[in-house]
Amino acid sequence: MKIQETKTPTTTSPTSKTPADLCDIIQTLINSGQTYARICSVTGRGMWEGHYFEDSDEYAHDQQAAEVIAERLGYRDYSEAYQDGAAYWTDWSEDEPQFVQIAGKMYDLDDLESIAALIYKNANQ
Repeated sequence: MKIQETKTPTTTSPTSKTPADLCDIIQTLINSGQTYARICSVTGRGMWEGHYFEDSDEYAHDQQAAEVIAERLGYRDYSEAYQDGAAYWTDWSEDEPQFVQIAGKMYDLDDLESIAALIYKNANQ
């Protein structure tokens, strides 16, 4: 995914980052491997593979999280949800990343303006 420069106004402070600088920073984060296709609905952990629950559009990064979601949906356990066709294991390795982790917090890549604003704020404090 290549980030396009946004039309963010710049300031005259010598320590300010330009929109191009912010795009470079975001691109570096994306390229650093801290990106994910999905987020676990239970733990908030980023993931490239895991359990998917179709009816509730939820994701689980491991068996324990899958059990939590299955029980929340009224199933006895994950096995019952799987047998019912409500859940299955998959991977999203062919997908574009949708999330980036910055300082331990996940951000949706579709919301790059918020990411740029966060970086801008931290860079200019």
